[in-house]
Amino acid sequence: NVLLEMNERYIADLNREYNAISELDSLNAFTSVLQDRFIDSERNLNFIGRIKDICKSDSLFTITVWNKDFFNDRDYMALISLSAESLNEFRAKFREAGSVDEISFIVNVSEIISYPLQLKSNIEHSSDDIYTYLSLDSDFSLIIFKGSLIDYYIMKTEEQ
Repeated sequence: NVLLEMNERYIADLNREYNAISELDSLNAFTSVLQDRFIDSERNLNFIGRIKDICKSDSLFTITVWNKDFFNDRDYMALISLSAESLNEFRAKFREAGSVDEISFIVNVSEIISYPLQLKSNIEHSSDDIYTYLSLDSDFSLIIFKGSLIDYYIMKTEEQ
């Protein structure tokens, strides 16, 4: 696929330019290893995912990006801060791109947090009733990267 190859080439170029790591599925390690790799060693993160939210905090904005890893027991989230000017530029390019599946964000990581639990919904039924409830699933963990935006690449899709 030509688009896939183009996206992969551009991501590899970003990784070289910004000394970034992008393969989260290969980083199935303790949080302290991630902290050493991104914070202590001053490597940047190339976080590829989908935008879930954008919120304002004082003069900065935070983009919440989600990356679901189907190959191991972790989900990843990035809370990426940027200025209002950078957000306006990003929004313009986002609108121009049209259909967007995933975005590659180069992030200067300042903090990594691990939550060892995940909410899951359950459905139960008895002879008289069906009901749902939430419970904690200790088999999964959520890793949250916090940092500031350095650069980004809106990945090309067939519809663009």
